[in-house]
Amino acid sequence: MNLRPGRLRAVAVLLVVLGLVAAACSNSSGEADSSPSTGGNSASAPGVSSTEIKFSVLGTKTNNPLGNCLHECFLEGIKAYFAYRNSEGGVNGRQLVVSKEVDDQLGQNQQKAVEIISANDTFATFSATQLATGWGEFAEAG
Repeated sequence: MNLRPGRLRAVAVLLVVLGLVAAACSNSSGEADSSPSTGGNSASAPGVSSTEIKFSVLGTKTNNPLGNCLHECFLEGIKAYFAYRNSEGGVNGRQLVVSKEVDDQLGQNQQKAVEIISANDTFATFSATQLATGWGEFAEAG
């Protein structure tokens, strides 16, 4: 069988498309799964309620040696993304909220990270710091 490169490519594309269609249409039991999904419906994580998911933001605002807007710009970006996601219905019906803004004042990142972890009232923390000495504590806390 002597196929020209153009024909060989067309056959390969056709086979890939047929494989994708077959995979998309297949179901192991032949029946639709009608059981409701429970993923994301429980509110057992810190900072997660039935209506919102709370986040903290840790960054260097005071004593920033670069003099730039790193903390403020990072925070505005997060809030803009949250506004977009919330306008689309949030995550599983929950609104995303920045509930805590923490200034590490350049030299207190580890102390402020431990404060956030100890409060145990936010789901996750965004960090935009100059000296990230508290990241180990965040990693250990999960």
